[in-house]
Amino acid sequence: MTTAPRTTATDFLPPPSREAGRIPAAGGNTPLLEVKGLKKHFISGRSWFGGPTKRVRAVDGVDLTLKRGETLGLVGESGCGKTTTGRMLVQLDSPTEGRILLDGVDYLSSLGITAVRKQADIKAYRRRVQMIFQDPMASLDPKMSIGASIAEPLTVQRIGSREERRARVEELMDQVGLDPTTADRYPGQFSGGQRQRVGIARALAVGPDLVVADEPTSALDVSVRAQVVNLLRDLQSKLGLAYVFISHDMSTVRFISDRVAVMYLGLIMEEAPADDLFANPQHPYTRALLSAIPVPDPKLEAKRESFLLEGDLPSPENPPPGCRFNTRCPLATDRCREEVPVLEEKAPGHRVACHLV
Repeated sequence: MTTAPRTTATDFLPPPSREAGRIPAAGGNTPLLEVKGLKKHFISGRSWFGGPTKRVRAVDGVDLTLKRGETLGLVGESGCGKTTTGRMLVQLDSPTEGRILLDGVDYLSSLGITAVRKQADIKAYRRRVQMIFQDPMASLDPKMSIGASIAEPLTVQRIGSREERRARVEELMDQVGLDPTTADRYPGQFSGGQRQRVGIARALAVGPDLVVADEPTSALDVSVRAQVVNLLRDLQSKLGLAYVFISHDMSTVRFISDRVAVMYLGLIMEEAPADDLFANPQHPYTRALLSAIPVPDPKLEAKRESFLLEGDLPSPENPPPGCRFNTRCPLATDRCREEVPVLEEKAPGHRVACHLV
């Protein structure tokens, strides 16, 4: 006797509107996401006539590639442009320049960078690209129950009936380790780790292909961080998700990432497979970041290379000429101060923007 497959709440989710968003279905070896020359400049000063006189170059030409089911770690100091990059990937911020290709289609070109975006196009894109925010309390409406918060993307996308949305919420809560019977409670009644699980469930509600996680563990207690990271890995394995994992915690990035991109002052300095980057860092800035990771063994700590940075991060309003890291790099030469290094492949899969490599 053959038993019919059990129907779950995800069965009512229709496929994303490819026509509305002009986003084709995945096919071949095309990367899920390609980012080319992505820039975001904020106007920080204007003349008497209203023209811009100063710009903050938060992101100044980022190139990234992400495969399906892969995790790309994006690391760097505070203020380097990590979060702004993530917000552009989910279209919370509009790029100043650049290209974002989803399944090979240039999303920004199809909509026009300066044009007013059609709501249907934005919805279609966000069916496939969602975000987990850093502070779960700040990203959840304190006057809205967690069940309503998780169901809100379904409501916005007009997916399912009220009963189907409720079933989907219960399924999502169970997936992230929350009791579905608590769906009518409010964010203030949950711990920080539980609230972040709510944020994860909300990001997964519409069945995205890519999730941008913006420092999802930095606001949590140390004892809870590992639980949330393990949850993200389990969900990735079950659902085939791709992640852009933004963090300044190098240990967490090493644990969860397949590849790591190191960002400094709006640019990518180095990108490589995680194991390769941690075992063989090439850029001086990457070496400085890794040397700051504490080692619990005093003997190993005494033997390993110390590569300390001097000075402060330059202002993105007035970045230094040449290599942006030259003002803090102990190895900088005259060429570093005059010529901008190109991010190029120095070894298979290992890209570095440094004249000294």
